[in-house]
Amino acid sequence: MVEKLLKLFIASAMVFSLTLVKNTHVHAAESNLESETGVFPNSNTIREDADLLSSLKVVGTKLQSRKVEDSIDLYRWLYDILYLNNKYSDSISSNSIKDEFNEARDHIPFKGVDENGNEIFTGDKYYNSMNAVLTSLQKEIVGEDSFQSLRSKKDAQILSQIKDGKSLDDLRENPKMSSGDENFFNIYYKRGQDYKDKTIKLDESYKEWINNLRRLNAKFPQSSIYYNFVDILNEAYKNTPVNYYNEIFGALNSLWDQTHYDFAHVTSNTLDSIEIKQNPSVTTYTDGETFNSNGLVIDGTYKQVWSDGRTPTTYTVNNMKYTTDTSTKLTYYDNSGNHITSWPVTVNDGVTSKTVNVPITIKPKLNSTKLTSISIASQPKKTVYTDGDAFKTDGLSIKGTFSKTYSDGSVTYEDKDNMDYSLSSTYLSVGQTAITATVTSDGITKSVDIPVTVNAKLNSTKLSSIKIASNPTKLTYNEGDKFDDTGLAITGTYEKDYSDGSKQYYDQANMSYTVVDGDSLKSTQKSVKVRVNDDGVEKSVEIPVTVNKVVKEASIDQLYFVSHPNKVKYKAGDKITTKGMKVNAVIKKTMSDGSTVYETKKNVKVLTSYPYAVAQIGSTVLTITYKYKENGFSDSKDLTQDIEVNKKDTHLVNVYKPAKVKIKSIKAGKKKLTVKWKKSKHARKYKVYYRVKGTKKWKSKTVKKTSCTIKKLKSKKTYQVRVRAINLTLKGKYSKTKTVKVK
Repeated sequence: MVEKLLKLFIASAMVFSLTLVKNTHVHAAESNLESETGVFPNSNTIREDADLLSSLKVVGTKLQSRKVEDSIDLYRWLYDILYLNNKYSDSISSNSIKDEFNEARDHIPFKGVDENGNEIFTGDKYYNSMNAVLTSLQKEIVGEDSFQSLRSKKDAQILSQIKDGKSLDDLRENPKMSSGDENFFNIYYKRGQDYKDKTIKLDESYKEWINNLRRLNAKFPQSSIYYNFVDILNEAYKNTPVNYYNEIFGALNSLWDQTHYDFAHVTSNTLDSIEIKQNPSVTTYTDGETFNSNGLVIDGTYKQVWSDGRTPTTYTVNNMKYTTDTSTKLTYYDNSGNHITSWPVTVNDGVTSKTVNVPITIKPKLNSTKLTSISIASQPKKTVYTDGDAFKTDGLSIKGTFSKTYSDGSVTYEDKDNMDYSLSSTYLSVGQTAITATVTSDGITKSVDIPVTVNAKLNSTKLSSIKIASNPTKLTYNEGDKFDDTGLAITGTYEKDYSDGSKQYYDQANMSYTVVDGDSLKSTQKSVKVRVNDDGVEKSVEIPVTVNKVVKEASIDQLYFVSHPNKVKYKAGDKITTKGMKVNAVIKKTMSDGSTVYETKKNVKVLTSYPYAVAQIGSTVLTITYKYKENGFSDSKDLTQDIEVNKKDTHLVNVYKPAKVKIKSIKAGKKKLTVKWKKSKHARKYKVYYRVKGTKKWKSKTVKKTSCTIKKLKSKKTYQVRVRAINLTLKGKYSKTKTVKVK
């Protein structure tokens, strides 16, 4: 139950106002601590204080490992240190402890920001500083030798308790409740039960009950429930205890448990076993050498027996002192003829002695070494030569294999690189396939052949032929163009003649060349010649090309109806239609070689002289115009079509171009937008254009009203919107473009 309430206390303490903690509890504790007398107490108290120092160091290490930035445990740890330091104000370390205390307290919470803006833990500096000054005070209190013994045993016990889940509060001495306090406790507890069970009417008298509970709690400020109980009582006092009964009784039960519970204690510590934490630096020896313990680390495990009969616990003591024989010479075999594979090491703590065997290897003595063979470790860089060349040893490495015979009759083999060697010859000749390397060691000679290739001499090299490796990118031209060799690659084939009559051929890519007849291409030309000249040898190749005639002049020769429009009778004001009408144009082209070519363009697009039937009643003529434009040439020609215009049944409609639209508002919704505008004069309908900002293509929607909602848009995108009015085929100017971001 204590552990459960302790966790409840720590959780609630996390939400305390740190300002309240610093301004009330902290300063009150500071004023009380300053009144302590600074004299060294008796020896029994010194030993207890040394134990507390050791505990505080372990707890500080645990808080640091958890990266605690700001908590009640952190403040209690610091003020426990200050309380203990005031008892030893005459010590050399006292002022340093006060300085480090102030520095740590003033920088709570322990957190900051790195150069990248990330939040980091900054408490390592303050935890390390506090533990350092605690160590100094501990050395002053108990002396160096006593301190080492106390640290190795006491710290191990405290660490074991911390690992079992105990907090700083668990390591303090528990408060004790007097018989008088017990009477008050029972009275206040019963009073609360009466309020809860409604045996007593809940009136203003409850505040006196709350104040009595405050007085009782104030007698035990070292209990783990103290601060949490203060908060609970404050809330109950302000708001009536109706909603706080369970928390009040829980805190009272915890206070009772903490003031009536004694922790079990250790009755004995015994060295139970030792083990090799780290082997010595040297573990391999030769006959006649002595054991070297440098680097050897031995850890001991102690067994703890507890006063309450619980299962014994263990803890580890690191780097224990040990003894071993370092003067006796090692031998491969012991007196019984067994091969020695380990060496004994003993730990004696003054009460118990334990021994462990360190594994070692003892090698027999070497009797003889001799060369058994040689081999090529790495071939020479050059293995191909010409008749009469000198052999090059660059890169050549000869490896020797030696046999080693030992005193126990065993034989091992060892390779040795970069052996010194001699060669059978210096210069090479045609047909030679190897050169011999020889190594001599202690009168033993071994040889190995190094493979080589010796070729005949080269007499001459000449260009044999050329070919097109890749055609130029452009192969089609107009008459008069200059040949473009971009992308053209020529490969030459060379012939090599050797002194033994053999020949070899190889290709040379990207040959330099000259274009012979490519400055001004003719329509009769089928290829372009490319020439390569190398040391007086000339070779050429033809590049196939297509040269087209060029149009020098173009105009409309004829324009004629293939079929006339379906409708030739109109009422005044009707829209003119060319439906059913097909017009062909004959284009006359004069080519670059003087020839003439006629090209018929079918169903060409034409323009009419006016889009609506004229107000004049009777027969009239509609002009049909074709505008030719192609490759820089342009021309136009007209046709006429007779039409008849009759009087309109009611009145003649005049058609006007609508005015420019003015957008009133634009609002964004979820994946949609709504745009509104003022009515435009002469407008019959409106066309709304929209697109994502930064794109080119506009989408559109046609409406007759003066507002439009566009849906199914992309969320979080910014859109551009514009509107223009339409009257039949006449279109007004675009409105100003508006921008809006869709939700």
